[in-house]
Amino acid sequence: MKKLRTTLILLTLVTVSGWIISASNLVTAAEPTYSDEYQQVLEYRVKDWNGTNAVEWYIWDWVEPVHRGFAGTEINGKIEVNITGLYNKTSRLSYLSNPDPVPYGDIKTYWENGDLNFTATNISNTEMAYVLNLGYMNWFPGFFIPLDWENNAALALAQRDVWGILCDVNIINQTDAVVYTFKQQTGSLLQNTTLRYDKTTGALNYAYTAFGNYWCKLIPYGPLYVPPPLPTIPGFSLPVLAIVALGSLLGITFVVKKKSNKNKN
Repeated sequence: MKKLRTTLILLTLVTVSGWIISASNLVTAAEPTYSDEYQQVLEYRVKDWNGTNAVEWYIWDWVEPVHRGFAGTEINGKIEVNITGLYNKTSRLSYLSNPDPVPYGDIKTYWENGDLNFTATNISNTEMAYVLNLGYMNWFPGFFIPLDWENNAALALAQRDVWGILCDVNIINQTDAVVYTFKQQTGSLLQNTTLRYDKTTGALNYAYTAFGNYWCKLIPYGPLYVPPPLPTIPGFSLPVLAIVALGSLLGITFVVKKKSNKNKN
C-alpha cells in the first residue's frame, strides 16, 4: 500500500510541476460538446489488475488532501460508473487541461464474486481518471470524452513533452472509435496507456494502463464494445462439406479396392 501511495503522490507532484513549468503549452478550448447519451451507466469487466495493491483513492492538495479509501478490485471484477451531470472540476484538479464542464457521477468497484468493495459519489470523471490513471500527465479523459475530436487530439499531443518528460503519443482514427496511446520514454516509472473511445457516444470502450506498480485492463460489458470479427477462411456450408467428405471417402475406398484386386490378379 505504501509503495502505491508513494507512486500516486509522485505522479501528482510531477503533474503539478509539469503544469507550472509548461502552462503556456496547455491547450485551451471553448466549452466541450458531449453526446446526448452521456447520462448513462458504464460497466467494465476487469481483465487485468495488480492484485498485490488496492488503489488508494488519494487526491493530493496543498491545503486539504482528499482520501476516499481503497478502490480495490481484481481480475474478473467489475467497475461501474454512473454519469449523472456536467459540472466544473474541483479546484484541486483545476490545473489539469480537461476543459470544463466535465462529467460527474458515481463509481463503484466490485470483487470477482460480485461483492461491492468501494463507492465514491458525486465526483468528477476527471478525478476518477486521475486516480485510476486513465490519461497521461496533464490530460485525463477517463470514462467519458467530449466529441471535440480535434481538440482532444491537441490535448493528447500536448503531453509529448511536459516538464522535459518525453512521451510517444499516437492517435489512431478507426471507423467507429479513436484510440490514444501514451508510451513514456524518459523518467523512472515509464507509463504505458491505451484508451479507446466510441466516436458516437464518447464512452471509453477499452483501457490498458500501467504506471510503476499499478496496472489495469478494462473492457465494457454489453454493447458498448463489440470487437471486430476474426478473419475467416472462405469455406463451404455444412451440406457441401458433407458431400465433399463423402466424395473423398468414396474415392479413397475405390483406390484401395482397385489396388487390392490388382494384387489378386
